[in-house]
Amino acid sequence: MTLKSAPTVVAVVAAKAVSTRVPRKNLREFHGGRSLLDIKIEQLLSAAHISEVYVSSDSPEARRIAEAAGARFVERDPHLTRFETPWGDVIDGILQDIPVSPETFIAWCPITSPLFTRYDEAIDMLGQGDIDSVISVTRDQRFFLSSEFQPINYQWGVWHPYSQNLKPLHIHNTAISLARKADILRNRYLIGEKPGFLITDTVEGIDIDTMDEFEMAQFFYARRLRQGGPSAKT
Repeated sequence: MTLKSAPTVVAVVAAKAVSTRVPRKNLREFHGGRSLLDIKIEQLLSAAHISEVYVSSDSPEARRIAEAAGARFVERDPHLTRFETPWGDVIDGILQDIPVSPETFIAWCPITSPLFTRYDEAIDMLGQGDIDSVISVTRDQRFFLSSEFQPINYQWGVWHPYSQNLKPLHIHNTAISLARKADILRNRYLIGEKPGFLITDTVEGIDIDTMDEFEMAQFFYARRLRQGGPSAKT
């Protein structure tokens, strides 16, 4: 696929009220009196290639934050906030409520990746060769074992290599998933047929699921602000 013109891209931020492992994860204070939702909206609004930001949530507090920041709020069907609802149904249900054409590209941008800000770089990848979508991945070059404790990317014994000589593996970190709305609805998934891969470092690719990860992300976010890194834009 080669795009004939710059794609129209809108960002979608899913921000349900309930989180089991980190209570109020999306809305509790993360840094400087701001929540993960505050920070993610500001990061997305500062991206040159994103035309609008939509926040899908069941939370009145999320509505207040979104509308105050200049994002568009979309009320989420309670069914789409339940853990037993299949992920494909959640994606389909949220995107059906986003009022853009099927040809619009959707940047699905989790709140839980506060260190990732390279949205314009991901969008610039569209149209390169036959790329029809983009996902972010973290390159990892460590010694991995399977669930049965067998080596995956190396061998035990005299064949054991230095870590710098390992064949790297990649983690699908979900910091961004970018695809055409029509393709997402058809696949009921956030990737097209021929994705491109945006490689992040370990810190940039942090995805907050636990309290330990929340606190680790707080540390690195504050450090990058002090150092004037990418997150300092927010």
